[in-house]
Amino acid sequence: MHRKSHSVQRKLFLFLLLSLAFLLMACSGADTINIDGDSGTDPNVDKGEAYIILTVEGPGKVLVSTETEYLGECDSNCRFTVEVDDLIKLESNPFEGSVFLGWSGDCGGAHTVCEITLDEPYQERIVGASFASVSEINFELELEDTFLIIPENSIYVMRVGFRPLTSWDYPMDILYVKLEGDIFGDAVDQINYRYIPELSSPEEGLYIELLPGIELSAGIQAAGKLVVGVINSDVYREVGLTVYIARCSLCE
Repeated sequence: MHRKSHSVQRKLFLFLLLSLAFLLMACSGADTINIDGDSGTDPNVDKGEAYIILTVEGPGKVLVSTETEYLGECDSNCRFTVEVDDLIKLESNPFEGSVFLGWSGDCGGAHTVCEITLDEPYQERIVGASFASVSEINFELELEDTFLIIPENSIYVMRVGFRPLTSWDYPMDILYVKLEGDIFGDAVDQINYRYIPELSSPEEGLYIELLPGIELSAGIQAAGKLVVGVINSDVYREVGLTVYIARCSLCE
């Protein structure tokens, strides 16, 4: 008699436990669980729309695309409808004789491309893009010494005076720097170089990192030329220089 009573109690307990489990699943809004482990979610269900709002100032435009589709371009005030979770690519495109100054709003910096993902329906991202004409830019280079002594196998940082002759409201990465001559390049027997815009300014000048190749021997002397110009324009200045590779006793 007692065994039958315990059996009934166990069945009642299991029934109540299963009922509670189904009730919790219903309250949590969980998807129906299929026997093959699929959540039952339809991958073709629309994720919803979101919006990119663009404001473009100056002589340029922004190209808008996803990973699979070109959405269009904007050169003033525009609104683009996009799908939630899509990666949106915004690419700056300055007109001839102009330069991209940078992003604002939900993008930042002065990189050519900004990528945005909107993760909620009806979400808005507001982005500004600024461009400016470079035809009026004028500047001078001031090199204290046109004879450079560079230790072999060592990084050498060269500073060049930069003096704007017109109003300067531009980021320093609108400039390009080239060192011309047989001794400059990316070969193992040449001097590699890199312009560093993040350290440069009209007040501090232009910083250029030089690194002699591993097969560039001490005692070599060569003439070259420094060229500084404005990207996407014919504005540039140049100055001649001579480089001497010196033996570095501390590097041996």
